Amino acid sequence: MMETREILKRLSTSFGPAGFEEEVAREIEQLVADEVDGVRRDVLGNVVATINPDGSPHWALFAHMDEIGGVVSKLEEGGFVRITPVGGVDPKILVSQRVRIHTRSGVVDGIVGAVAPHLLDKDKRDKVPMYEELFVDVLDGVERIRVGDPVIVDAEPCELKSGYVSGKALDNRASCAVLVKVCEYLKERRFGFRVSVVFNTTEETGGAGAGGAAYALEPDYAIVVDVTHANEDTGMNRIELGKGPAIAVGAPVDRTLFQRACDVAEKLSIPYQVEPVPGRSGTDTDQVQLVGRGIKTLLISVPLLYMHTPVEVVDPGDVEMAARLIVELFMDFERGGGQCI
Repeated sequence: MMETREILKRLSTSFGPAGFEEEVAREIEQLVADEVDGVRRDVLGNVVATINPDGSPHWALFAHMDEIGGVVSKLEEGGFVRITPVGGVDPKILVSQRVRIHTRSGVVDGIVGAVAPHLLDKDKRDKVPMYEELFVDVLDGVERIRVGDPVIVDAEPCELKSGYVSGKALDNRASCAVLVKVCEYLKERRFGFRVSVVFNTTEETGGAGAGGAAYALEPDYAIVVDVTHANEDTGMNRIELGKGPAIAVGAPVDRTLFQRACDVAEKLSIPYQVEPVPGRSGTDTDQVQLVGRGIKTLLISVPLLYMHTPVEVVDPGDVEMAARLIVELFMDFERGGGQCI
């Protein structure tokens, strides 16, 4: 088995803004190929790994592999390009960042700049520059760039002294790592159920990937794995880094699956936290549960710091505990004769 921190760093490094997930999809296929019975791509670009394809009941796991980023929106004289966001990219995190522009003939590097403060009117000096005020300075290779080429911040992952991993795109590559670990853990078990492991596209721009995959697979039960804000006081239950995965409870989540997951965690002393979701979850859970006649869906999240920045932080231990919880939930379900309700 590859160490969890190495999986996290490998996936964080991969390129894959929403709609342009080809590179990260190849990395994931390589990571799970020897752990599952089959791997394929569907028409929406989702990576779908199958375990025990003739088993029953049918569980589907979902984790989106896309990241936030941008696309080139305009070419200007002097080696400058303008970009527009793909997903929820706060413009204030972009100033002075290195970026990678993926063109048809390879990667082109650039630096995000803005008009210098001494050249701005006084009323604009203390304001965050918007996208129309930002530009990418391309030092070499601007002739290879076309409008529509995808862009990401160029940030290398690192390990912190605490043992945490920091990097870009851990939303949601941390959850992809959870599913990779699930595949590894299940290889060591004997069971009768079927599992479809979906690394889906385009969550950051609306969730078409997960919805399409759920419609095609028609699972009996689904578990969506995503990330959630850690160490923030939001007026609801505080989710903390390093204290285990967060199990969501609320409108988008099947109540019985939630309770069963909590019972399994307590029985096996798996650390977990409870995250209230009063309405929409903002994850693929919102799409998956509505597919077809409806799918009983559970949401499990990995605590994460500094979401949608190039320095997101996760605890590899939380990733491993999330994977163990999912596997043990499956096995508890198996021992119970496949009856959830």
